[in-house]
Amino acid sequence: MWQASLKTWTFVLGLILMVVGTVVEEFALSKEQGGVVSSPLPIGLVAGIVSGLAVGFLTKDSEVAVFRAFVGGYLGAILGAAAFAALYWGTKPEAGAFGWTIFLLGGLFVGIAIGWIPALAASGSAYFAAFAAKTVTGRHHDRSSPTDRHS
Repeated sequence: MWQASLKTWTFVLGLILMVVGTVVEEFALSKEQGGVVSSPLPIGLVAGIVSGLAVGFLTKDSEVAVFRAFVGGYLGAILGAAAFAALYWGTKPEAGAFGWTIFLLGGLFVGIAIGWIPALAASGSAYFAAFAAKTVTGRHHDRSSPTDRHS
């Protein structure tokens, strides 16, 4: 069941929002001082919240939305961190001929290490968005009940 729930356009949309959002967020918030790049927020936190809201609102099922948003948030943070590192550090002249590759791999490691933070933000916001979408649309029935399948 879980594997099938990832083969949807809402998961793909959340993943794309997460990757692009992470890269944009890091370029917008990161400041370089003395060779050290710092950001006031963990990598992809805002992107995680935004992508989680989108996935939750479109899914309207809290349990499925939380799963899709967490997986998409974690994978998106990993890929976004890698893309940011490769684009930011790997394109500098001092990075050398294969600098983008080295920083891409380093960004993958950073994303793996701290990607759970935006993934949790994505899943939390997806839960609340799915709950709000259910409340607004009036879809309160239990989908597991055989009598409610056709209503």
